[in-house]
Amino acid sequence: MLKKRIVYRQQIDEFGNINVQKVEQIIENGMVHSEKNHRHVVHPGVPTTKEDAVTKEIAKAVHTPEVIAAHEARVAELENN
Repeated sequence: MLKKRIVYRQQIDEFGNINVQKVEQIIENGMVHSEKNHRHVVHPGVPTTKEDAVTKEIAKAVHTPEVIAAHEARVAELENN
């Protein structure tokens, strides 16, 4: 019997960005037959309403007002150069 499994993997970089990898697997008899990878980044201060539950919890813990302010300052600095 075929079944679809979705796995999320998150990594946090030194700037508070959450790198999210979504892996969609097709499994038959316990063996993975195919895998599709999707990646995106959740930057500090960006709404997480469309994210999975674990990513939302990570953002809640990591995206403090200080981290968001530092991210916005870095973005502004890059835009001015």
